[in-house]
Amino acid sequence: MDFAQLYARMRGSKGFLIGLCVFVFGWLGVSIATGWDRDHGTLNLVLSFEASISLAFFAVVSEAQYQLLKSLLEQIKAEEDEILKEVDHG
Repeated sequence: MDFAQLYARMRGSKGFLIGLCVFVFGWLGVSIATGWDRDHGTLNLVLSFEASISLAFFAVVSEAQYQLLKSLLEQIKAEEDEILKEVDHG
């Protein structure tokens, strides 16, 4: 769980975006210069793999956030019920 949160935070950073752009443009530059991966199939596979992993991590983080919010709302409801009891009996 902590790794998923760390990954999600890292992936949303400016550094990740810069690194991704450098990676893709570097790959395309090498591809154009050498003819390697001419159809960009390998690049597509690498980027699809990273996107799939990211989606799984984001799902884990999203579920954890949902559970936390649900717990907080239950606590708020319990406190609200206590306050209403005190007001009604006050």
